[in-house]
Formats: sequence, structure tokens, C-alpha cells
Amino acid sequence: MTTEKPKDTCDICGTNNDKSALFCGICGNKLNSKKDTINQTQSNLNNESKKELNENLQDSLNNKTKKIGLISAIHLGFSNYFNFNGRSSRSEYWWWILFYILSSITPVIGPFINLASIIPTLSLTTRRLHDIDKTGWWQLIIIIIYILLFILLIPFFIATAIIGILAFIIWFIFFLTITIWWIRWMATKGNDGSNKFGPQPNIIH
Repeated sequence: MTTEKPKDTCDICGTNNDKSALFCGICGNKLNSKKDTINQTQSNLNNESKKELNENLQDSLNNKTKKIGLISAIHLGFSNYFNFNGRSSRSEYWWWILFYILSSITPVIGPFINLASIIPTLSLTTRRLHDIDKTGWWQLIIIIIYILLFILLIPFFIATAIIGILAFIIWFIFFLTITIWWIRWMATKGNDGSNKFGPQPNIIH
């Protein structure tokens, strides 16, 4: 009893050839050519996909490896003086706050620097709020709350003299709560990718 050899059908003439044959015995066509073409196409597609993936990954890494320091934060702050649109990262915001604090304790010129920094601070804070997908009008609400707290500070001190330290403790707890809440917002990582206020900043968060 003989075992039939496996056959390989020619893509051109349809002749069944031995599985070991490289070419069709009738028309001379290279056998398995269709499979080779499919494999080659898949290989090319895989290589192109890998290349595109590597390029996208490299672009992403380049975007996220842009670091910021004190000098670059000052430059960004003043170069975006009246820019209340877009987004700013945590690092950009907190380096600017450090600059603002340092300028506050600088003799003679400190008050002038702070005065010139009011508008860029407001615009930067707006962009920082945008980065966490919140409207910049929140800072106006916080400013109003702080103004009201300091206006109420004198009545609370008077109340403290009458009813004891409890009045001041109540005022301080409320002040501390608002401050912690605000710092937590400013320290929150921005949204990954774009949000309704614009694309993600190309700066490390």
C-alpha cells in the first residue's frame, strides 16, 4: 500500500505538484509564490507599523522630556503676560511662585517686581486651572473669599476678646481649609492629552 505524497497546487495552471517541488512541472511557475507574497506583505506592514510606533513613541518622549526651571519659568511667565488661554503645567506654575516669593523678599526692587508680576501671575494661574480642566474664574472666587476673610479678621479679633480664643480658631480653620484646597488644585497633575482648553503642555508635569 502506497502513501500519496502531499500535493502543492500551482497558482497559475492549477496542476497538483509534489510538495517538495519548487516549480510547477507544467507551466514552470514558482510554487507557494502567493504565500511568499502574503508573508512579504505582512512583514513589510509589520516593519512599517513598528517604525511608525517608534516614531510616535520618540515624539511623545521628546514632548514629555522638556524640563523647566526657574529661569525658563520666568521667561514663560513674562512672555505670556496677557495670555489667558491655553494650559500651563505644575512645574511652570510652582517655579513662577518661587520667583514671586523670592522677589517679595528682595530689598528695594522687590515691590516693583511684584507689581509687574501681578498680571502674568493671574494669567498663569488661569492656564494652570485650564490644565486641570477648570475655568480660570475660580481664582476670582478664591480672591473674593480671601478678601472677605481678611475683612472679617478684625471682627473675629474683637469677638476673641469677648468670647475667647474660639472665634479666632474658627476663622483660622476656615482660612486653612481654603488654602489647602487651593494648593491641592495647583498641585494636581494636568489632564493627559487635550481637554476643552487646549493641548497638553510640552513640559514635564
